[in-house]
Amino acid sequence: MLFSIISFLCALDAFSDGEKDIKLEPIVLTATRTPIEYSKISRNVHIINKESIERSGAKSIEELLKGEGAIDMRNRGLYGVQSDLSIRGSTYSQNLILVNGIRINDPQTAHHNFDTGLSLDSIERIEILPGHGSSLYGADAFGGVVNIITKKPEGVRILLNNSYGSNETVCSNLSFSDCWKNLSGFFSFENKESNGYRYDTDFKLRTLTSFVTAEFDKSREFDLLAGYDNKEFGANDFYAPYPSKEWTETMFTTMGYKTGDEIMLEPKLYFRRHFDKFILDITRPGFYRNDHMTDSYGTDVQITIPVYKGYILFGTEAGQEKIESTNLGDHDRGHGALFINSSIDIFEKVIFNAGLRADKYEKFEAQYSPSAGIAYIPFKDTKFRTSAGHSFRVPSYTELYYNSPTDTGNADLSPEKADSFEAGVDYGYNKDLPFDFSLTLFKRKEKDLIDWVKSSSSAAAYEAQNIARADVEGVEAGVNIRPVDLVSAAFSYSYVDSDIKRENIYISKYALNNPTNQINACLDLNLPFGTQKVNFLYKDRKTQSDYFLVDLHFSAFLKKNAELYLDILNIFDKNYEDIQDIPMPGVSYQAGLKIEF
Repeated sequence: MLFSIISFLCALDAFSDGEKDIKLEPIVLTATRTPIEYSKISRNVHIINKESIERSGAKSIEELLKGEGAIDMRNRGLYGVQSDLSIRGSTYSQNLILVNGIRINDPQTAHHNFDTGLSLDSIERIEILPGHGSSLYGADAFGGVVNIITKKPEGVRILLNNSYGSNETVCSNLSFSDCWKNLSGFFSFENKESNGYRYDTDFKLRTLTSFVTAEFDKSREFDLLAGYDNKEFGANDFYAPYPSKEWTETMFTTMGYKTGDEIMLEPKLYFRRHFDKFILDITRPGFYRNDHMTDSYGTDVQITIPVYKGYILFGTEAGQEKIESTNLGDHDRGHGALFINSSIDIFEKVIFNAGLRADKYEKFEAQYSPSAGIAYIPFKDTKFRTSAGHSFRVPSYTELYYNSPTDTGNADLSPEKADSFEAGVDYGYNKDLPFDFSLTLFKRKEKDLIDWVKSSSSAAAYEAQNIARADVEGVEAGVNIRPVDLVSAAFSYSYVDSDIKRENIYISKYALNNPTNQINACLDLNLPFGTQKVNFLYKDRKTQSDYFLVDLHFSAFLKKNAELYLDILNIFDKNYEDIQDIPMPGVSYQAGLKIEF
């Protein structure tokens, strides 16, 4: 099979050399901590670029990620109410969310990881790095890393976007950006409200995002980002079989400075505060209520030094996580890290990537996360790659201390650990070829996996436990086809097999629920009068019924700066669940007008 792939790539390469092609700028990624060309990365990487975001019709980050083949979004509603992320069969806590390279994972619970304070219009692109990421960013990067990159204003721009749809759902966005000499700024306000698609699923979501950058010269730049989220939503069956209500509030800010031409110094500061109020049963408000406030803050400093045919990056992190809670109590823990990463062209067509990171969290043993990978480029636009690495995750405050009628934490939990391996081939990057494809095989061996389990259906509550070990393996494949400028199609397939090694039979709340088979497909027509897009999604989960969804996005340009659009989700009105016992909406629509000056 490998010989057949190589022969096929040789033929493609020979064919492409004979055609006149348009050279594009190299694709540069920053999810690897320092900008590096895609061709020099020994990993499978997914990119949702600016054009894809603008043409998607999505109303939230979660909707954008739903279309990526390596990702399983486990939604509790539409439009970003609340979602859990799984990559390569990971549990919802085993993935790291970054904003411009800064972690925003919530120390209370990963259910709040997408409370980012970012409006959709503030995002330039999203980079997804499936697999091990602890050698780069530390804790939580088991299944993968999602790095959200914010826009850098390039001139005067005003955007108005308003829509109305099913269940009296209203979505509004106002964005403004401008530049003044070496200063540029961006501001966005986003509001989404709905009566809900069933009892106790109404919501009000508001987001404010601002960004300022100052370029002193080509080698010095200062950035300031501030984001705010306010959510109020019905949480019917979200965590337990009750009509619940939840309020969350998030404040997030980062400051970053870059200096240097060849040797680059990048210090960063960050602060995130999150409030969470939860009422278990709205018919009995005094029966059970939780109030939580978490703070995460710290500093990240890295220096990148060019070396012969590559670079070496050194860095350090220090931070603090605190919680004040009516249920979990008051706790805090500091953490620090030292890390080194490098990429070297050891031969003309061979690139070697390696990293090592040491992390220390209070009350837990030090964790060491090595990684290494090789990319081999035998032909133009063809890359073979392989990599391996170690990852870890410290327990959340909820896993350690939570106590409710349905869930009980465990203060004696240990960090999760995993060793990951992947190998694959990519064809068609950095050039305007009619198609490209990627194939990846991966395997992950986990130890001390944390899950909420109970011994039998009659047991009163789930308890957080370190399950002995788990093996996860699978395949990812993707093809993008661009026969002409007006038409493009994308297809991706992922297969994940997870096997929990255990001595006792138990009922699991989150693990063992990944899609065994997942298919994503998209047909995109970029016609002169507008965009017509069809998205297909098929999931076959281990413990739930499979489902097939079709979403449509139609738009028509009224003028050069005005666009009328219609989005129809779940057009065939399928009954489905992403999380067991939480039914998702049937067919729903949004019709709107977008005006840009």
